Amino acid sequence: MEQFDLLGKSFECTCGKTHFVPTREVLIAEGAIDAVYELCQRNGMREACNLLADSITYDVCGKDVAHLLRSHGVLLHEIILDADTEADEKVCDEVLSLASSHGNFWIAVGSGTINDITKLVSTKMNQPYGVVATAPSMNGYTSSIVAITINGLKATLPGNPPLFVLADLNVLCNAPYELIAAGLGDALSKPVSNADWMLSHVLFGEHFCNFCIDLLSQSEQLCASAASSLKLREPNAIRMLMEALCLSGIVMTIAGSSTPVSGGEHLISHALDMHSHTTGRKKQLHGAQVGVATLFSASLYERLLEVNASELDVALLANRYKSIEEWMQSLQGFFGNASEAVAEQFAKKYPKSKDELEMRLRKIIEVWDELFSKLRPLLRSQNELRRLLHSAGAPTTVWELKIDVEEFKEAIRLAHTIRSRYTVLDLANELCILPDELENLIQRSQIAG
Repeated sequence: MEQFDLLGKSFECTCGKTHFVPTREVLIAEGAIDAVYELCQRNGMREACNLLADSITYDVCGKDVAHLLRSHGVLLHEIILDADTEADEKVCDEVLSLASSHGNFWIAVGSGTINDITKLVSTKMNQPYGVVATAPSMNGYTSSIVAITINGLKATLPGNPPLFVLADLNVLCNAPYELIAAGLGDALSKPVSNADWMLSHVLFGEHFCNFCIDLLSQSEQLCASAASSLKLREPNAIRMLMEALCLSGIVMTIAGSSTPVSGGEHLISHALDMHSHTTGRKKQLHGAQVGVATLFSASLYERLLEVNASELDVALLANRYKSIEEWMQSLQGFFGNASEAVAEQFAKKYPKSKDELEMRLRKIIEVWDELFSKLRPLLRSQNELRRLLHSAGAPTTVWELKIDVEEFKEAIRLAHTIRSRYTVLDLANELCILPDELENLIQRSQIAG
């Protein structure tokens, strides 16, 4: 598609910034795996490279990649991780220690976790990498962002994007369906994450790029076209979903952060992951959680559209102010050992006093009409988003995620604390819509199941 004409290029944008897309090639086709050696050669691999996979992705196509490369005389060093490995600093350090000193190039064979680990390790080694995707499950393939757990805190770090993404439709179409559905859940969050980006732009002057929004609109259209055919594993639908996810990653790269594609809905998912790290509960797929959380965020925006800002009692709202210290008990209960790191992130954006909160609220009321005139075109109704998820058989309820509803509610209450970025969750907390109306919002969004 024409948006991939941006690959490998630098260009001046109307937003005032110069954007650069380091990824040079995205190949999504049946039989694409046969081109892996040529892609590696064109993108700087010499005679040796490191290949990272897990025990499942290696069996899926990693062994085929290895065979193809060795048949061309490549000196290949394989690092195969356990299937349940998570992307954290300890694992990344372990992979660094296992890397061959002869390799000048990395190949990631997998999806989210493998891509994140390879991205961080190759960046630390100042070596390029390419990725052979095994599922259309997440939007990080082409991004310059690494999602990693550091001391229990879900964090994002900068990383060099891959020079190529190879996605063989014969592999993607046979991926576990829950991974395909998770990819749709991740991609369909864009209306609410875009709105959160605009929210931060209007209230706090964060840089905003309409070109990024245009790309994400293309991504959204691809998802809408593909959704109902994904269950049939139709190659064209799987291709469109993978294109949408790669476009989303490119947006992160040119924006320089995950903000355009990761708003309050992603924070809810991250909060759930962090809580599972504390309790030992099995983690659910990130994209599946994001899909359900997107329905909640869309419902929350619909509730905010009903607010008459002129009727808000600023003094009364400001009197509900809680200090960071007063938040700590809840943070410790839900995030455990990560609570101090969470509080540090939260303090970067949280008003330092009741007076500061009151000043912020007055500013919000002052720009309310302008704000929502800019938000409305970005938003989609929760019913529309639910229909698309449902048509693909993707989860739309907490019950389908196999997560306790009370845990999900607590994640909603506390998700805004884990990042310094401002989202709809912060606005709803400052207006006391959260937590006061949480039960009604759960019912309204129909996510309880």
